[in-house]
Amino acid sequence: MIETVEKVRSGKYIIFEGIDGSGKSKQLKKLHWRILTETGLPYNIRAQPSDGPIGEFIRKHFLSGQLKVDPIVLQTLFAADHLSNLLGDSSNGVLWELETGHVVLQDRGFLSGIAYGSLSTQMHIIHDIMKLGMSYVVPDLIIYIDIDPEIALKRISENRNNFEIYESHDKLTKIRNNYHQAIETLTSYCKNIEIINGDDTVDNIAGHIWDRVSSMIIPKY
Repeated sequence: MIETVEKVRSGKYIIFEGIDGSGKSKQLKKLHWRILTETGLPYNIRAQPSDGPIGEFIRKHFLSGQLKVDPIVLQTLFAADHLSNLLGDSSNGVLWELETGHVVLQDRGFLSGIAYGSLSTQMHIIHDIMKLGMSYVVPDLIIYIDIDPEIALKRISENRNNFEIYESHDKLTKIRNNYHQAIETLTSYCKNIEIINGDDTVDNIAGHIWDRVSSMIIPKY
């Protein structure tokens, strides 16, 4: 069980999850556009790895395959980046944004850390590594887009000429299974995990997500 140290907040924290090629980034952009054009609410978009120094270091040296490091060390770096993303320098992290009423949309979070990290390390170890960051903020909603790895790889190949270290059929299949296992074990921590069929059309998925999110962020009078 994870003990949380959350502060009172008026904003909403929504995380998009899924294997590479699931379409989560596209759906985040579609949701962002509707929030921008239909609500007038303050918002911010974030990602993991972040665009901070730790996230940039991870992306440049490790996700590219340029450097190799012990899996536990790499997952500890991911956890540090996650915590830095949350805390910032007291005026630019997720916590501050939520306390000031922002809707924070994030591409990947701790669930990705567990699903991807468990490829090379036992899941309970990854869970322990991520626990500190998870204690600060419980997401208001996690949107997990579930998709067949074969379809995901086809999408990746249509949009890019290169693959990152996790983008193979075998790895994506294992990561997808890890997601399912992690979601099952974390429902007591975050009760609002929405599982969406990624095989559906882009517009249908976007409509479903908007129905779910708009009911959370638009005041009812």
